[in-house]
Amino acid sequence: SRVLKKDDLSSIKDGTGRSFDETKKKLQQIQFDKLPVNRFDDLNEPKHFDALPISNDDALMSAIEQTHCEDEEDPEIREVSIRILARFRTRNSIEALEQVAKYDVSSSLRSKAVAILAEFDHESVFETILLCGADPTREVRAAAARALFQLSFDRADAWARIANCGDEFRMVQAARAAIESDLVERSIERLIHEDLNHSYEAFALIALLIRAGETMEIFQILESHADQFVKLALLRVFKVIQDERTIPMLYSYMERNTLPELLGKAVNDCIKSADLVPA
Repeated sequence: SRVLKKDDLSSIKDGTGRSFDETKKKLQQIQFDKLPVNRFDDLNEPKHFDALPISNDDALMSAIEQTHCEDEEDPEIREVSIRILARFRTRNSIEALEQVAKYDVSSSLRSKAVAILAEFDHESVFETILLCGADPTREVRAAAARALFQLSFDRADAWARIANCGDEFRMVQAARAAIESDLVERSIERLIHEDLNHSYEAFALIALLIRAGETMEIFQILESHADQFVKLALLRVFKVIQDERTIPMLYSYMERNTLPELLGKAVNDCIKSADLVPA
């Protein structure tokens, strides 16, 4: 008896008259279509959160002044100040801690400020902690990674708030921080997670990158990732977000690669979708 080769298998018909390859493609499409990522037609409107109050407590105001004092070279004095700030769950306390986390010359104090912000566990601290994930020092980056894991509020909403803010500089800064801190790489496979919440969080993050115009990382993943479903899911986000800036890169992606039928169709759908966006 002759051993069947791949070319022979492709010509075998199933009970419906379709070839083996056609049946395989159909099953793959059905399997992918069942994933939650295909249920997202836009970014949801983020839930409202209450802003924290402002306090004029004397001890708090003095601590804020100390953290703003550029002439204060003694880090121990600034450390005492951030300990005082930690006692006040207020908007002005958080704003002062955010300044320390992003700009203090001491990496030790920056990392401590990040940890305190995480303890507040309020939606307003997310963006600063994210930006600290791209800090030049390992100490602060590690503190930011721990802090993001510690936060209990909805991170998908946090990504969507930035993606919907309309402030291009803010979106670009957040997108670049997510890339530099490896959040994108670590989140990408969540796009095809069967849990809707996990999938939507990754969807919102990729949507932010597209709206910020920071898509190089996404296209690198499209080129190199082994899982076709991950690639299809990324293209699904492109189709939903409809950013015409992606059209030349999508054409280039098609030209550089011999794409399977499902991927080729998904890329063409993205291009058509983005091309329909009013100028």
